[in-house]
Amino acid sequence: MLALRLARGSRPLVQLRRLLVAAASAGTGFLLLCTLGYAMSHPASTGSVLRLAWCAAPIAATVYFAVAVARTDPGTKPRPGLSAIGLGPGQLMVISAMTTAVACTLGSMVALLFFLHLRGDLSGLPFDGAAAELLAADRPLPLAAVLTLLALVPIAASVASAVVLRPRPLKPGAAPEPDDPAPPAAAPGGLP
Repeated sequence: MLALRLARGSRPLVQLRRLLVAAASAGTGFLLLCTLGYAMSHPASTGSVLRLAWCAAPIAATVYFAVAVARTDPGTKPRPGLSAIGLGPGQLMVISAMTTAVACTLGSMVALLFFLHLRGDLSGLPFDGAAAELLAADRPLPLAAVLTLLALVPIAASVASAVVLRPRPLKPGAAPEPDDPAPPAAAPGGLP
């Protein structure tokens, strides 16, 4: 709930970046599902393994982009007073990883809907079943394979953002950063 409030209260540019993460995840998820459709229509072919290996680069690019967006998110920066309510750097890292996972999961669901639409499983829209032959519409989708492929990007992106944003231990001799900034000192003569 707190992640939703922090996301809702953020600036439009931050929301646009999260939407771009969802779009990148949707593109990668659709590519993975198309690879599954090819493997279903050509079960004896070794080309499906090669096509799945080619998906490693888009997965890595999507995860890298999601981590970059998570690092620039102002909601992950420690702010004064948040540690007083139990939101230290560790908890902010968890919230950022959850926000990344939600954005990537949203993209994966959009990819699944688009894939099912092009297969002809969803009807009532233009281009319904336009790629039915290419995506093996005559065969049932293996649910475990679909869920595994769609979970790859959200899990990888959230784990990577949690690893990147984890709190770092202080180096010996370094002073810890204060939670609340010091009030400004009064100017001589009583003028602010």
